[in-house]
Amino acid sequence: RKYVKETKIWDTSGYFLRKRQKLTKELVRQERQAYTQVYCYEMLLDFFESLVHMACIGTGIWLCVQGRLASAELGALFSAVSAAYYADKRLVDESVSLRKDVHDVYEGFRLFDLEEENREGRQVSLGDGIRMENVDFSYPGVERLQAEGVSFSLKKGEIIALAGENGAGKSTIVKLLLGLYVPKKGQVVYGGTDISKVEYETLFGSTSAVYEDYNRYKVTLGENIALEGEMDREKAEEILKELGFSLEKYPDGFDTMLGKEFGGLDLSGGEWQKLAMARGYYRQGDIIVLDEPTAALDARSEYAVYENFRRICRGRTGVIVTHRMGAARLADRVLYVENGRIA
Repeated sequence: RKYVKETKIWDTSGYFLRKRQKLTKELVRQERQAYTQVYCYEMLLDFFESLVHMACIGTGIWLCVQGRLASAELGALFSAVSAAYYADKRLVDESVSLRKDVHDVYEGFRLFDLEEENREGRQVSLGDGIRMENVDFSYPGVERLQAEGVSFSLKKGEIIALAGENGAGKSTIVKLLLGLYVPKKGQVVYGGTDISKVEYETLFGSTSAVYEDYNRYKVTLGENIALEGEMDREKAEEILKELGFSLEKYPDGFDTMLGKEFGGLDLSGGEWQKLAMARGYYRQGDIIVLDEPTAALDARSEYAVYENFRRICRGRTGVIVTHRMGAARLADRVLYVENGRIA
């Protein structure tokens, strides 16, 4: 649905339908070529088997005519040759089927052959804070570093802002900070623990984040906030109130189903964004990150979000990612990011 506006305005329907038809024809051509090879192979084997079958039967008849083979023995030969023929044919058919299916399982075997990550079930705590030590990172298949030589420390209970232009590398640094990305070089340390050695479940249990590209879960309003487990309604109501989300508009309150796919209600972009922030605030984590989550909010709502952020952190360590310098003023420190470096 998010593509509808541009599809209508630029009239791109025909363009993408033609691309789809072109790709479909190419896929059909490749499939036809593959199956042609398989069926030719199958026909050759069938032809060879038939020749052997006919040769065996012909030889038996010839021996019977010559008087060197009794009629009962000829019948037994027919039965044996027929049984062998059908057994061989079934073996050939299974071999051909295996040839067809082997490509489907190839990617699975490649996955199984990948090296396991060496992560431990140790506990992790912020302790005195977080450190990024000379961290480099690049995406797979890309030579250019998206983060280079990044080093900074973050005290427990402190709020910092990562500021900079779009594409400067702010979000990449945050994902490294949270352990979503693993550095090519350097390390990220929580307390005294290198988080690249900590199991994901343990690591992510101590973090919370609100991203610009948040998810819209087609479940109830309350489940969008708490996701699982019993929800603390009083706490959730307080958070929604701080975010300016009016729960009274929805007759079923937290039990309101969201998403028209399941017969529920749809929300505006701003309301969905407030729910995403409520989800991030609701979760108890030692560190909470706001990664430019206010794009769909008006200026007044955005101002309220940032004004409440310090209070909502309640002693937790906070990171704000923004390209708006006005939002950075509530932070204790501002780190300006440029070309993947802390400038």
